Amino acid sequence: DGIDEAVKAYGRMRDDPAVQGLPNENRINEMGYELLQYGRVADAIEIFRFNVAAHPQYANGFDSLGEAYEKNNQLRRARDSYGKALRLGREADDPNTALYKANRDRVARRLPQRPCSAGRGKSRRAARVLRVLDASAGQVVADIGFGDGWLSEAVADVVGADGKVYAVEVKEDLVKRMRDRGLAHITVILSEPDDVKLPAGSVDLAFMHDVASHVDKKGRPEFYASIARALNANGRLVIFGPHGRAAKMLDELRGYGFVAEDEKELRDLTSEDLDARLEAGIRFRYR
Repeated sequence: DGIDEAVKAYGRMRDDPAVQGLPNENRINEMGYELLQYGRVADAIEIFRFNVAAHPQYANGFDSLGEAYEKNNQLRRARDSYGKALRLGREADDPNTALYKANRDRVARRLPQRPCSAGRGKSRRAARVLRVLDASAGQVVADIGFGDGWLSEAVADVVGADGKVYAVEVKEDLVKRMRDRGLAHITVILSEPDDVKLPAGSVDLAFMHDVASHVDKKGRPEFYASIARALNANGRLVIFGPHGRAAKMLDELRGYGFVAEDEKELRDLTSEDLDARLEAGIRFRYR
């Protein structure tokens, strides 16, 4: 949009020694607030959007953009902008970091509580996943292979401020996108194909939703060993969707030290029923 061209022009003028008196990020922010004072919220949003595009490391600019979005009742955009301010503030040891967090959390509380933001179909699926996970407030949960993050969001709503969600993903572009959102109670981790990179003994509950089939066969022993290291003494792994036939997968997981909680019941199921059961989600304990 026009902001991209304005940012380019601003950059050219900023780099031109002949140009004097060009407003810096603080002055541009002041312009935005002057517009807010006169009730010109939409115009203020455009000024703040320009400012953060021209100064992408300016945490206070994202916080101001969040404030303008909030005044305009664009709460999800406000939450995401406050979240970006919080992430940048933490990285820079900004003294206003606590304020950025308070702003983000305030808006998050105002948002309608819903399992995910990815459409009605996924919302229903998230509700079913949450029932199987049986996570509770204050727990540490790892979403391994989070994709677009819809289940990480749903679980974060459950564990709350006293809990934590580790959103684990091997694709760098998805990790960057998720980190930029700065979602409450979610720590984003870039993993390796054979290592989830989670802190040892830190996780109450890990889960993989439609991910198991994408785990490279050669790297599976190390991959599942890294999950085992991450689980605490009472930790559990929940898998939704097999790699191959479910019976073969369960045998493979036993070799890695993971045994289904309902092992005896599962042994009596037909192959087709076992496939359906794993598709719906099965809980495993380690050894």
